[in-house]
Amino acid sequence: MLSDFSSEISQIKSSLTNAQNIVILTKENTSLDSLAGALALYLSLKNSRKSASMIYPADLTVEMSDLIGVDEVKKDFGGKNIIISWDYSDGAIEKVSYNIENKRFNLIIQPRENSNYDITADKIDFRKSGITADLIFLVGIDKFSALNNLYTQEQEMFSKVDIINIDKNISNENYGKINLVSPTASSISELIGALIMETGLTIDQDVVTNILTGIDVTTANLSGDNLKPEVLEIAAWCLKNGGVRLLIKKKMSDTKTTVIPNQTVKKDSDKDQAAESVPSPDWLQPKIYRGTSTA
Repeated sequence: MLSDFSSEISQIKSSLTNAQNIVILTKENTSLDSLAGALALYLSLKNSRKSASMIYPADLTVEMSDLIGVDEVKKDFGGKNIIISWDYSDGAIEKVSYNIENKRFNLIIQPRENSNYDITADKIDFRKSGITADLIFLVGIDKFSALNNLYTQEQEMFSKVDIINIDKNISNENYGKINLVSPTASSISELIGALIMETGLTIDQDVVTNILTGIDVTTANLSGDNLKPEVLEIAAWCLKNGGVRLLIKKKMSDTKTTVIPNQTVKKDSDKDQAAESVPSPDWLQPKIYRGTSTA
């Protein structure tokens, strides 16, 4: 399914094996498809016992609220980690420990015996940082500048960490160490679904439901004459593994028929015609009706 990206898939497998802290990132005002795919990847990594964080640097819209995992999305890298650093010589430190005394936190550095290692106040650097990462997935982002302040504030981290670039935009600048960019894909969710399959990441119903949602929103619910076999294969895989087509379900719910007592069943679009109908004599008599719902 990703036969043209066999080298990239191999590299991604290797990167995932070694990564301890993974960040998945989308841009502000991203598409529903990009966020659905990114969340599917995030949930799959967590299922695979990876430490993962999902960042979307904007307020979530109403249409995004149906996606699974949106309650775990962060807006930025946090900036709450405190980092104290100084120059270090290999083998110079014997032990590092801490204690708390009189409500003060004391960091204790014990130099190795016979070492001339010394730390002075002018050599100590204090700063704050956010989420730590040793692997970053950028989803639906054609260039670094699309990240705006999120990139400039963490530019040092971006320069040091391996980046996997997943996109279907033909204008993508292929800036990642690994680039999974396919303009012929129907959706980013299709790409991520294929990636999860190829890398053997763990899936559950939530993962495949998000993938289906991204595919449905970009293919008009799998309609049209130009659907490629690849997207249908991914959709079938999702359904086979318990995926729920949320957009189809929501559409069915929005168009449920209305039952009017002692009259023919009318669709919502026929309300005006129903209003003109003459009610039967027992219309005002108390009755009990059992409603129906679409599962």
